[in-house]
Amino acid sequence: KLQYRELPIISEVASIVQLQANQSVRFVEQTLGKTLDDYNKGQVPVFLNEEILLDLAIIDSNFLESNKIYAKPTIANTALKNIINTENLISNRTGSLLNATPRRLRYTIATMLAREGHNANTIAELLDHSSTSSTGIYIKNLAGSVERIDSAVSEQLSFVADIFMNGIKSKEKKDFKFCSSRKCESQNLNASFPCDKCVFFMPVDID
Repeated sequence: KLQYRELPIISEVASIVQLQANQSVRFVEQTLGKTLDDYNKGQVPVFLNEEILLDLAIIDSNFLESNKIYAKPTIANTALKNIINTENLISNRTGSLLNATPRRLRYTIATMLAREGHNANTIAELLDHSSTSSTGIYIKNLAGSVERIDSAVSEQLSFVADIFMNGIKSKEKKDFKFCSSRKCESQNLNASFPCDKCVFFMPVDID
């Protein structure tokens, strides 16, 4: 059995949803050739599977009591593609039509919420998840991305930063240690383990 919960929405969205709901009711009434009472109007889904409706109206008089006439989830992908094609939405990255899907859109929204500092409970509610078990990944991924970027940048620029902070001690010196402190920590700064034997050591020649 389908379960529902109430969500607050802005008036502009509510008006559009109400128009769609009214259109679905009119379509069912036209298919059945009669006016529905208030109870049965409430049983009509906002988004209909019109093809199934035409068949069920003939063979199943109680079709409104089931969820068979609900539109398939793929309707969201079809609608999104139609918007992209109609408005000719071009990706700045590829120069081609935007490759957007409901899944990508949800992921983008969740990531933006995480970046803005919203917690897992808020993200779970907006994505209509029953728990936060699967929404925490958006926050973890965001933190993981920052960590990877920070690590990569620090490794590439650590020797440059050292030069700016401490200067070049001697023009005769040919090698500079090129590794991050995080990776050095994995060796526990063991003095018996020379830097030039480390797999992360990359000498840099100075003219």
